[in-house]
Amino acid sequence: MDNQFKTDPTKVKTPLLWPLEQKWIAKVVPRLPKFLNGVSLTLFNIVWSVLVIIAGWLAISNINWLWGISVIILLHYLCDALDGAVGRYRKSGLVNWGHLMDHFLDFIFLCAIIVAYALILPNSNIILLIILATFGGLMVITYIMSGITKQFRMSYFRIGATEVMIGIIILNALTIFIGAQLLYRVFIALDIILFTTLIYATYKAQRQAWRIDQDNKKIS
Repeated sequence: MDNQFKTDPTKVKTPLLWPLEQKWIAKVVPRLPKFLNGVSLTLFNIVWSVLVIIAGWLAISNINWLWGISVIILLHYLCDALDGAVGRYRKSGLVNWGHLMDHFLDFIFLCAIIVAYALILPNSNIILLIILATFGGLMVITYIMSGITKQFRMSYFRIGATEVMIGIIILNALTIFIGAQLLYRVFIALDIILFTTLIYATYKAQRQAWRIDQDNKKIS
């Protein structure tokens, strides 16, 4: 949906694939049928959240259902990429509603993915819980800082939603051919990476917030 925060590529480090993403979005948005508006595209993510859990449950007995999870993640990405652009193109004016629901449903979808993989790997619940906690921590830091700076951070180390989506799809494909044990190893590595990134992001954010406070003191 419409975004109340600025996304200036000259001031915010954009994800690696962001320029390509913006090109296809600009071509697709004017051609979308009217029923696919910002609201419907945002709310579709409730459907994807339910379906990804169902696909995870089915993957318990048939690992090929990881293909289904990949397709659902792709559909979520498409809705997430298009909802804001469609809202701005059609001037819906739903800035605050879009900001709230878009990011809230992103978190719901993240939780649904964690549940799906927990069903596939029942002995990795703690590992997956750490992923959810650290990823959630990064989301909290990002949203709080966007309120302070009025700039929405789109990536860490040039990795954003698009890159994560591609990585999950590749991981699912490799898991189908190699085995579910690959997921377990990757999730442990992801715990370490996300925890380190959270520490880095928190340190950088608090320094930036401190500088803003000091600058405001000088002005006042």
